[in-house]
Amino acid sequence: MFDPRTAFQTKAISISEIKTHSINDSSMAPYMLVIAQSIKSLYSNFEPATTVGAACFEYSGYFSEALELYKKSIALKPNYENYVGIIRMQDYVNGPKEALMYADTALELYPNVGELYALASKIALKGMLYAQAIRYASNGISFSADPNTKILLLNSMIKSYLFEGDLSSAKRECDKALESFPNNPILLESMGDISAAKGNKNEAITFWKKALDNGGNTEILNNKIK
Repeated sequence: MFDPRTAFQTKAISISEIKTHSINDSSMAPYMLVIAQSIKSLYSNFEPATTVGAACFEYSGYFSEALELYKKSIALKPNYENYVGIIRMQDYVNGPKEALMYADTALELYPNVGELYALASKIALKGMLYAQAIRYASNGISFSADPNTKILLLNSMIKSYLFEGDLSSAKRECDKALESFPNNPILLESMGDISAAKGNKNEAITFWKKALDNGGNTEILNNKIK
């Protein structure tokens, strides 16, 4: 049976088994930090061990340590998983501008991955870098075969226009998005937000109620409807 307190002392465990137990087994949550520290101590020059250790640090909330190991992983063997991890951790530790520098590098290496554009656009939107959020979203839509990723990109673009105060562009993009996803609660909520920003509270409530009926966030939407 896997025991994280002794397995690393004997080095008798494979990295794939570490990943299986630590990342996919919820009962291992109390041992995540032990796993991460052990990997850092014993396998610091071996990728994918460093990637697993970084993920364990991240899961445990030790973002600076996770960032260090993701950087180590990229130095040892650059890959998509490591870049996504370092982008997330840079955002937590150093803010959106540092994170987006790595996102731009990753997009040069993986230009056809919609999820990467969605992550970059989300970070830019959160950092109020609206022009960048719009650029990432518009560039990524054509690479998003997954509907959920496409919706995230569309909504990031819509929200960015909304927060910039460009209500006509926000409505134009939201209308187009709702043609493809007419019952999506995220897009319906955004259309309600646009209507509210234009001063049409009754119209906004109609959209928010429809978003609620289609599985939108109950607490957030009920607070808007009040």
